[in-house]
Amino acid sequence: MAAKILIMKILICDDDEMVLNTMRFRLAEDNLGEVTLARDGYQAMQLLREQDFDLVMTDIHMPYHNGEEIIDLIRVEQTKNIPIIMFSSDVEEEVIAMAKRKGVNEFMRKPAKPNEVSQLVRRLLKL
Repeated sequence: MAAKILIMKILICDDDEMVLNTMRFRLAEDNLGEVTLARDGYQAMQLLREQDFDLVMTDIHMPYHNGEEIIDLIRVEQTKNIPIIMFSSDVEEEVIAMAKRKGVNEFMRKPAKPNEVSQLVRRLLKL
């Protein structure tokens, strides 16, 4: 009997197509899971309501719904304790403090280095 392979589901939310493609490519290259992309906050909220994910990576500033609203959906509405990585080029202390207060596991500065992304995902998914 063959062992069942567990495939982690990762949602990446950002309105920057280059960031999405870079992160998707890196995670796929490192075989870290099945990656789903959301190009704005509205699409991210829909996906989170329709599917279960093992990890969410989100930008703070996006159209329609921002990263803070996405965190609230996960932590407050859905009461899920899945790992969340927030990334942003806005690294003011108040933004980082808000992210931590809301339950973000890690905060990453954009542009993120591909190796850092892979290391964080591995650590948070315990791979």
